[in-house]
Amino acid sequence: RNHAGMMMGGGAAKIYGVSWTKVASPTLTRTDAAVGMVAAAGVDAGVVTNNFDTAEIYNGITDVTDAFGNVFVRIPRFYIEKTDGVNLATWRISRNPFGNAYLPKCFGSDRYAYIGKYNASLSGSNKLESISGTYPLINKNIVDFRGYARANGAEYQQLDVHAVDLLQVLFMVEFATLNSQSVMA
Repeated sequence: RNHAGMMMGGGAAKIYGVSWTKVASPTLTRTDAAVGMVAAAGVDAGVVTNNFDTAEIYNGITDVTDAFGNVFVRIPRFYIEKTDGVNLATWRISRNPFGNAYLPKCFGSDRYAYIGKYNASLSGSNKLESISGTYPLINKNIVDFRGYARANGAEYQQLDVHAVDLLQVLFMVEFATLNSQSVMA
């Protein structure tokens, strides 16, 4: 890949974006390749239209299970560009570097970010785990949580500001709103 956002042997990666004019409404305006796209969240077996299911970045998001049985949402590497002016804020994402975009720090050396799919619980061997049907771990301090996560291996950590930023931007671009409760009640 070169630094202009072109993939070697292929075309430019798409840029998906949203903008907000900082009015009282949380509704965002789609920009770039996101213009005209529709995104709805399905409930139970309900069928909805969501163009982002097949869009770059989003179509690479999958569930994976590690050797300990922990389930993670694996998110492929992408770049984020944010602007914040007096009357306009923008969020844009792409698989390749562009403009003033940055690579979120939560991406590992294998080009993916791994986010626990389930609330953290504690295994019988004092390891933080992400497993369905377990009781969430509560009443521990940040140092305890960090230790329990690292007990799985050096590459494991607790959710941090970089991962939250990544998830928030993915959400805002997909659903074009600052009001997550309007989508995920």
